[in-house]
Amino acid sequence: MAVIVTDERLGIFPSLDTKTEQAPCRVACPLHTDAQGYIWLIAQGRFREAFEVAKAVNPLVSAISRVCAHPCETKCRRAKVDEAISICALKRFAVDWGREAAGAAPVPPRRYSERVAIIGGGPSGLTAASDLARLGYAVTIFEKLPAAGGIFYYGIPTYRLPRTELAEDVKAIEALGVEIQTGVEVGKDITVQELFDQGYSSVLIAVGLSVSRDLPIPGAKLPGVLMALPFLAEVNATGKCKDVPSGSSVVVIGGGNVAIDVARSAFRAGASRVQLACLESEKEIPASPWEVEEAAEEGVEINCSWGPVQVLEKDGKVAGLEVQSCTCVFDADHRFNPQFDPSCKMQLEGDIVIFAIGQGSDLSLAKDTDIQLNQRGQLIADREKFTTTQPGVFACGEVMLGPGNAVTAMSSAHRAAMAVHCYLRQIEMPERVEDTFQALGEVAEPTIERIPTQKRQAMPVIEPEVRKRSSEPFELGFSEEQAIAEARRCLNCAAGAENQMVRCANCLTCLRVCPFGVPIIGDEGKIQIRLDQCQACGICARECPATSIELRRDQHETIPAQLEALGVSIEALARTADPVIVAYRCHYGWHAENGVDEEAPTGARVVDMLCSARVDIQDIIKAFQLGADGVMVAVCADDDCHLQGVKRVRARVERTRQLLDAIGIDGKRLEVVELTSPVRQNFRKAVEEMTHRLAEMGPSPARRVPAV
Repeated sequence: MAVIVTDERLGIFPSLDTKTEQAPCRVACPLHTDAQGYIWLIAQGRFREAFEVAKAVNPLVSAISRVCAHPCETKCRRAKVDEAISICALKRFAVDWGREAAGAAPVPPRRYSERVAIIGGGPSGLTAASDLARLGYAVTIFEKLPAAGGIFYYGIPTYRLPRTELAEDVKAIEALGVEIQTGVEVGKDITVQELFDQGYSSVLIAVGLSVSRDLPIPGAKLPGVLMALPFLAEVNATGKCKDVPSGSSVVVIGGGNVAIDVARSAFRAGASRVQLACLESEKEIPASPWEVEEAAEEGVEINCSWGPVQVLEKDGKVAGLEVQSCTCVFDADHRFNPQFDPSCKMQLEGDIVIFAIGQGSDLSLAKDTDIQLNQRGQLIADREKFTTTQPGVFACGEVMLGPGNAVTAMSSAHRAAMAVHCYLRQIEMPERVEDTFQALGEVAEPTIERIPTQKRQAMPVIEPEVRKRSSEPFELGFSEEQAIAEARRCLNCAAGAENQMVRCANCLTCLRVCPFGVPIIGDEGKIQIRLDQCQACGICARECPATSIELRRDQHETIPAQLEALGVSIEALARTADPVIVAYRCHYGWHAENGVDEEAPTGARVVDMLCSARVDIQDIIKAFQLGADGVMVAVCADDDCHLQGVKRVRARVERTRQLLDAIGIDGKRLEVVELTSPVRQNFRKAVEEMTHRLAEMGPSPARRVPAV
């Protein structure tokens, strides 16, 4: 039984369910985004709802969908079958195809009189501001730079994150009532104490890591030695860097994602050659593997296991970088402790050297306050309570956690916002719902053997030689066909069948019909449906004579609303002279081949199902009750159904025909058609043929003109 934990955030994050068993992708995400949920919706073509699920815990979803390190994919159970689901690309698709339809979120009411000041308008500051505004507080962000966004705006290259996408997120946060004051530096233009004096009840420090670090090596102060973040900010703003003349040869020091961004941006700024030197080996390099691969494709020369010795000088200018072999980066306790071989050196020729070895925080705001720093100049903060040494002042994000990815910083901001709320309300911090989450175990080998393999969809990209000179986004995004093809690969982890034992007759029907061998007989002779092996095809739920099986995610409950939206009702159809068909169409089969999506043929009201295996007898009868003249169930070809449910659908339709005959509705008004190639033309032809046949049969006996 799921453990229910009270958390006030459930009021602002309705997608945070309380069940313990969760898809591993969701558990791995620092924000615990319901990836399985939005992928499930994309598979059905419900893009607006997919966007809303993705955004529920992520106020910067448009930006994150472009730049996330997607730790979720490292835990995707599909990888055991073939390849992991392209989760981040599907999130971007949900944004691209669902954001406009979703529209603006409602403005939350002001529930509390207190005002909260947030110092820093980067990912963590914006996230905390969104939470506090949705909880009912007046929130002001103080950002020292001219635009909000922090590292997203000034650090991440535009070829990865178009600023228009970030602007959409910022605009949505401002629409919640959050005030953003840019060009205001706390500690210089206004002090922390003055914020309290002006009526702010709490202050949250979210300044991130905005200062690039250098190295105390010879030549580090030469003209032509640059720092990573100022370089990126200039290139992002102008497309060029005044200190990198066209045709320059650039040497980058560092092996993280920022270093890779700098190296790739150097080409876009006009460099003719870019070399990178890092301490780590090829296996240890901390940058994301796909970033390293893309940089190499663009011509960045990556030199692993080399450490800087000195910046070379000629005539008072940079002439390159001398490096020595790095034999080991970490000691036996995995602490950073690089070891070198001074006898093995080489020189990397170049006109420009850029340090990209890490960042620190600007904490000048702590001067003349009770906010204490440690000996290394870092903020002293409680990572569980998010408090600093000054009462009423809190912290979150990388200023407290140190370097990491954006979603981890944003996760801490969620918790920090709750800490501020509890401080102002004088209540205890609640336990987090996410702390009860448990990832499902591995997919068993016998189950894997029954799952058809499907190729992962590749993100369309611009060719390396073209993109390396352009600041425009090089990833083009999935098409609708690609997105649905990729979404259909999802194993629907933790979304499958649960047996309500109080109703179970132990008839073994589920064991007999499951195509994946999921139900087993337990030690007590009772049926057990193993959620960790379930593919959520829905066959057992539809075939169970005791209706004791329920799906955690079931489209069945939404069908009445979909029919209503399509105008399927006695009142509406009574005014229609032509035959009307309700077509339950397998969304997988419909998108099995590429092609221009066509509007439904005249007379057809199409309900796209995640899989036709989920079409229930009740769904068919419901359509007839609402006045449909005929019902079509459009299925994949027998050998193409990845959930292996076509035979069951055919048998279910035959039973329904018998029931229709018994109640006076000709069973010939119900038929099954295959979505065979060419899918769109054949579907239209099948609808037209059925429409002609229904016209000869006349209106359905269930259609009645409502009494006046």
